Amino acid sequence: MYIFNRRNAKKLLPVLGPNCTMPTIIIEGYRFRFYSSDGNEPPHVHVLRAEREAKIWLQPVEVEYNRNYNRAELTRILKLTRQHQERLLEVWHAYFNQ
Repeated sequence: MYIFNRRNAKKLLPVLGPNCTMPTIIIEGYRFRFYSSDGNEPPHVHVLRAEREAKIWLQPVEVEYNRNYNRAELTRILKLTRQHQERLLEVWHAYFNQ
């Protein structure tokens, strides 16, 4: 798991090992996760918190589905995804191209 916050955002470089099956980046309490079975789809993340989940496409940033996030939370998630889009894409490509 990679902790992603304002202090380490620029220097964080995840190392994806052979046992990494679900890379997760935590951004402001939300878990941005990649599933190993998702490599045949366009780049996206699953954003989890408590009993909620949303699937967000990374190019362009848009919602595929939303399970239980309210409008304000989903807006926040989209904003965070856009702010960290470059890093999320970098991790996606590093993971699925290894």
